[in-house]
Amino acid sequence: MKINVIILGAAIAALPHNTWAQELNLTPSRVVGQPSLTIRSTNPNVPDGRSLFQPFAVAVDASSTPQAIFVSDTRNNRVLGWRNAMTFANGAPAELILGQLDAESTAPLGPGTTRSLGFNAPGALVVDSKGSLYVLDTGNNRILRFSKPFASTEEIQTPDLVIGQLNFTTRTPNTGGISEKSLSVSTDAGANSSGLSFDAQGNLWFSDALNNRVLRYPRLALEAGTNGPSADLVLGQPDFKTNTIPSNSGTVARLAKGILNRPSGIAVDGDGRVYVADSLQRVVAFAPPYTSGKEGFRILGVWISQPNQPTPAQYVMANPEGLTVMNNRLIVADPGLNRIVRYEPAAEWPAETEAIPSPPATAVLGQPDLDSFVANRGLAESNETTVANPFGVYAVGSELYVADTGNNRVLGFPSFGPGASANRVLGQVAFNFSSPNIVEGREVYLFNGFTTGTNLADGGGIAVDTSSTPPRLYVADTYNNRILGYKDARNVRPNDIADIVIGQNDLRRTLVNAPQNNLDLQTDSGLNLPTGLIVDTNGDLFVADSRNGRVLRFPSPFAQTLAPGERHRANLVLGQRNFNTKVTDPSRFNMAYPFGLALTVERHLVVSDAAHNRVLFFRKPTGADFTNGMAAETVIGQPDFFTVARAVGPNRMFSPRHIALDTDDRLYVTDAGNNRVLIFDRIPTAAIDPPVAFTIPSLSNPQGIWVSPLTGEIWIANTRGNRAIRYPRFVQLSLGVRSDYEIPSSTPLALTQDRTGNLFVAEAVNRAAVYFNGLRTQVAGSYAERPLTPGGIGIVYPRGSNVAFSNETKVFNELPNPIPLPKELADIEVLLDNRSLPLYFVSPGQINFFVPMDVASSGSAELQVIRKSVGEIVGAGSVSLARVAPSLFVQGGQEQGTIAAVNADGTVNDAANAVAKGQVVALFGTGFGFVPGAPAEGTPPSGPLPGEEQISVLVGTRWLDPGDVQYFGLAPGLVGVYQINIRIPDHVAPSAAVDVVVQTRSTNSNVGTGGKTLKTTIAVKP
Repeated sequence: MKINVIILGAAIAALPHNTWAQELNLTPSRVVGQPSLTIRSTNPNVPDGRSLFQPFAVAVDASSTPQAIFVSDTRNNRVLGWRNAMTFANGAPAELILGQLDAESTAPLGPGTTRSLGFNAPGALVVDSKGSLYVLDTGNNRILRFSKPFASTEEIQTPDLVIGQLNFTTRTPNTGGISEKSLSVSTDAGANSSGLSFDAQGNLWFSDALNNRVLRYPRLALEAGTNGPSADLVLGQPDFKTNTIPSNSGTVARLAKGILNRPSGIAVDGDGRVYVADSLQRVVAFAPPYTSGKEGFRILGVWISQPNQPTPAQYVMANPEGLTVMNNRLIVADPGLNRIVRYEPAAEWPAETEAIPSPPATAVLGQPDLDSFVANRGLAESNETTVANPFGVYAVGSELYVADTGNNRVLGFPSFGPGASANRVLGQVAFNFSSPNIVEGREVYLFNGFTTGTNLADGGGIAVDTSSTPPRLYVADTYNNRILGYKDARNVRPNDIADIVIGQNDLRRTLVNAPQNNLDLQTDSGLNLPTGLIVDTNGDLFVADSRNGRVLRFPSPFAQTLAPGERHRANLVLGQRNFNTKVTDPSRFNMAYPFGLALTVERHLVVSDAAHNRVLFFRKPTGADFTNGMAAETVIGQPDFFTVARAVGPNRMFSPRHIALDTDDRLYVTDAGNNRVLIFDRIPTAAIDPPVAFTIPSLSNPQGIWVSPLTGEIWIANTRGNRAIRYPRFVQLSLGVRSDYEIPSSTPLALTQDRTGNLFVAEAVNRAAVYFNGLRTQVAGSYAERPLTPGGIGIVYPRGSNVAFSNETKVFNELPNPIPLPKELADIEVLLDNRSLPLYFVSPGQINFFVPMDVASSGSAELQVIRKSVGEIVGAGSVSLARVAPSLFVQGGQEQGTIAAVNADGTVNDAANAVAKGQVVALFGTGFGFVPGAPAEGTPPSGPLPGEEQISVLVGTRWLDPGDVQYFGLAPGLVGVYQINIRIPDHVAPSAAVDVVVQTRSTNSNVGTGGKTLKTTIAVKP
């Protein structure tokens, strides 16, 4: 039966709603530098399946075909695997991840966390003859075994054996006391490297670092598969109950063959000799047959100094780590000397003498010769012949694999010989890159821990150029030594690659003072730990180039056209005499560690000099420009330009960080070391060492600050307090008004706002989060906070009391051509995952929109409200999506009451026009899900169009027989409205308010916000 439903048109167009109690509610809706809003990693840059962060070890499964390779991605707390050690492409993504649930997560795991079988700083690796992988889970004081990882069908692989603990739920060092079952490689004071190796008999050897010993686990104990197996032999200690470090020191200790001091790498050669590196800068060699406490037979790496004779480099080591054996030759990773050295077979070593106790190394990788030690051979970038702090080595046949820890990569060398070059690399896409995790312009490295000496945070600066259209976003990517620029701050998205880079030749490089990669070679284009940023009204970008002790100005970066490989060049330097010098002595001309930047109304420059505990004021000459190396006019925080002491007095400072100015030129200084913000009056007219006008106390190492030029509101990044805090403008603040709003933030470093008040926060979790004005969504009909559904009608409201979507109210049917529904109404556009939605109604406090039929029916999506003429984001937030969220329209636009239903005679069903038993009444609602063959979005069906879902209808106290549901589908002539025609059976008790509920996919139509049960009724005649 076709029923005329035109009478519903006006009500559905406006869909009035209950008034919300409105408040400021900024929500993080976007991020820069991370792939999603969810924080899966706090590590530098963006970990993924290709990247590595300080890999400590590598191992190859020689038993498999092809031979698989495994890497301990130590600082990412995972082990990565590739099926073919011989043919992987440079930078190939791992085909196996152990210890984490996905490629983006890197948190330390293990007992006491959400995943007791996860890793905490995995170290040494070894594969047995059957293809089982053993992983030293360093931070959890255990060794885990994974049976043939690439043969497993488990989605998340689990170990089948734990060594060093009796079960998988404990992690303390020497659990139950030191014994043949215990181990200790990590304490609260830190972790130590250790090693794993198998001998020809299948026994596992392990260097138990903090117990100062080596343990041997017999093959039969491993094959038994019982957790916590016992070692059957100990070296470096007389028994299993002892772990002492000998009292002697120096050369005497280094020559002692029966002791070990924090042993690390270990290897066994084909004749059963065991080689152990330890912290005494040496390798101790042991020979079979073995008994507990047996002394070694030779020491490697020790040279007895001779008068007037330099120490030959082939005889010494510096913190040797990983060991392996190739053709019975010992190979040692010597990270302190940035090299890998090789020794001849033990049987060929020259005899030990008192003057020359150790055999010499005879070959080297990573350096041109045995007398060179500089990381990456002193080159600006790594290449296929260089290494930096290599920790791990693993030989299979003639192939050598190197965990090049300092370059965050693994190298594959086809041979070990003079001039040998790697021919494959993992962890980087090419040999000349070396950053922690892969860098390609979509990531940031803002935080590297709290600074020794001040215990404060370095890093992080952020600025929006509000004078440009579109507004530009700049992020100081501090530890990547660059500034990233995004052409439109309104449209940045997770995983977006920056549009421009300042300080590097391209988006893949992170060099210090590019292109030289030298701390002492400054230019007009390279950067060294940049922090503060500010943009003037010309679009010129000022950068606090902190570790170079200077401020640079880059002319309107987005207006520049650069050739490939060309860098942006500064046209102004302050804090140094010129672009090529660095002098940090305190004076009017020099800075030591500029951090925060601000511009006065007249474009004078103010700079905080964190290391000198002061702020400098540079006056821009009237009608002229700043000049290179010009002198500061005023100093704030010190009595003169030559005093630098930190202090706690009212107008003294302890490492000031970011600064801000209001429109009255008051200066706001985050006095981070003193846990406060200092406010100084009208800086352009202040004398040297002015008094403080006001102090905001009781903060926790605040670093960032911003004062809105529009409202005067003050935002403080309360760094150690993990909050961004808002204070009112100064005139209210000075009357005693305190903070009125705060946002949880993960160690905020810097913040700013765009011209609509959206907040941008640089955070220590290596991201810049954008906090837009929040939104609240409902579904039409029930006005419940439920998911949006394909073909449904949604409603959105602003959360902020000072936020209005539009200055006017518009309804679609007022337009000359209302169908299809407009996608812009009253200068407003609504986007769902960047897709423009058809609109019914727009007002300052409410928007009603149609959800297209082909929208996803699960997960979540970003909803944005855009002021179209200027491209401003008025509000944004995440909304849930679902297959169905049924609700029925109620007369008067209420959430419950008499349903908007039409009787067969065309009258609206109510107490005066009740439906008779045996007659049909049409119900109207939304949220009933996908309908096949639906018309184009924003247009109504011309006739009946049945729905896809199965529905049930409750009338009174009983569910209707299927035959009494005569039609379910889209309502002809209406957009987003579903129609349900039901026949009233005889068993329904007559009433002016008979309960009606529609159910689909176990979801009822009478569910309100918070699960509240709504009463929705029709009138039935006696």
